[in-house]
Amino acid sequence: MSPITGKVFDKVGGKGLALVGFTCILLGSSVLIGLSMNTSLWLLALLFTTISFGISMIMMPLTTAGMNALPLALMAHGTAMNSTLRMVGGALVTALLVTIMSTVTTLQLQMGTANAMLYGIRSAFFATTILSMIGLILSFLLEKNNAS
Repeated sequence: MSPITGKVFDKVGGKGLALVGFTCILLGSSVLIGLSMNTSLWLLALLFTTISFGISMIMMPLTTAGMNALPLALMAHGTAMNSTLRMVGGALVTALLVTIMSTVTTLQLQMGTANAMLYGIRSAFFATTILSMIGLILSFLLEKNNAS
């Protein structure tokens, strides 16, 4: 989707793409809160695709919008900060979600291993839903047209 979102970004800017992207992530992750042992593989694939589609609609457009907001003299610093924060942020969020999943799983072991793990995964998706909701709210603060 990145080549398509690049073309859409040129026309509408980052705000619209961020709103749609975070909405896709919010919808996909909120449905995954109801994950069960009987959840269809097709539904999982559809939800994963929806979340991935949302991610592709926010990563490149928001990076471009952020870089466009910088003066030319700060472009190199902006690129370095973006790369660093993306890596550190990704690692921190991954660690947070795995910690939530493993902690909840451990606390629910009396339910049986499979059910405890399912409960932990659902808790991690609940946290993902909250984070995507925060991202959606912050998307409203973007300037309307920040296309290059």
